[in-house]
Amino acid sequence: MESILKKSGADSVLLYTSEDRIDPNFYYAAKLSRTRRLSGYLALGKGRPVLVTNALELGTLKGRKNFRAAQADSREHLRRLLNRSLGRKVGINCDYVSVNSMKKMRSLLRGRKFMDVSKAFAGMRSVKTKEEIKNIRQACRITEDIFSELQAEIKRGKTEIELSNFVEAKVKRSGAESVSFPPIIAFGRNSAVPHHMPGKTRIGEGMVLADIGVIYNGYCSDMTRMFYVGKPTAMHNHMYAVVNRARKAALGAIRRGAVAADVFNAANSEIKESYGKDMIHSLGHGLGIEVHDYPESLSPKNRYIIKDGMCVTVEPGYYQEGFGGVRIEDDIVVKNGRPVMLSRAPEKLTMI
Repeated sequence: MESILKKSGADSVLLYTSEDRIDPNFYYAAKLSRTRRLSGYLALGKGRPVLVTNALELGTLKGRKNFRAAQADSREHLRRLLNRSLGRKVGINCDYVSVNSMKKMRSLLRGRKFMDVSKAFAGMRSVKTKEEIKNIRQACRITEDIFSELQAEIKRGKTEIELSNFVEAKVKRSGAESVSFPPIIAFGRNSAVPHHMPGKTRIGEGMVLADIGVIYNGYCSDMTRMFYVGKPTAMHNHMYAVVNRARKAALGAIRRGAVAADVFNAANSEIKESYGKDMIHSLGHGLGIEVHDYPESLSPKNRYIIKDGMCVTVEPGYYQEGFGGVRIEDDIVVKNGRPVMLSRAPEKLTMI
């Protein structure tokens, strides 16, 4: 947390979250999984961090190493608890705090100067620690196992929603906390819709796109695999081969010091050369306590520099409306200047 204070000029930080609208930085700083929704304040500054919550949550938070849990019985009690930890320059997450919340904070903590620490948190969260990478790696392993089980479950006559429910049930028994997003299962022409919502469409002969992620110890995975029921057509094999070349081109471009936009362009050039069109979405995104974490998306407009410790998805895709689409998505971490695979997609379209 010292780097947050140094970059922002603040002498303390106050983060707030609620059950209905969570602040990821609160969970990051408290080292809690966002799957456990709670309401509370986290004060970081003088001495040991303090997490102030209500009677409903206090029992589950006692004994934590990362903070001291306390219960506020009144507004005045809350003020006293926070005053003990906070300095005069209080950093807050302006990406999260609403206008009304800001008014309440100013009223609660009169005389403080509030400073925005959202960019400082983004910089810290974009580069993962060894422990964070370990959790993401395990999330990827669990996801790979679920894909293997899903492959055996994909059969003619099953509906997309049945396969999606199968994935969610497997996640609950896998050692993961939950899915990191609702599974995407798309058959046939539905695979041309990148964020298709699984429905009653029944699996027949054709392409199946499966996009799955889990949360393990608070950290996410996000991977996409392609399956074909029956014998793939030449067009389907060609689409998979082109997208796979784009994936490899991106991996070849990812290195310490590379520009995000250049990595996107390396993959996009493979798609455009074959089909004359640009990709309709970014090449990937950061991965961490959120499935779309820092760093920002690998897109043609983003100029941030790739650093060691960054975890990102690499997910080139091509979609043809009315026919179908192909997306291949792997998770990687940059280590010693090069990408290290946390997952590895098949070189060829998987037949069922």
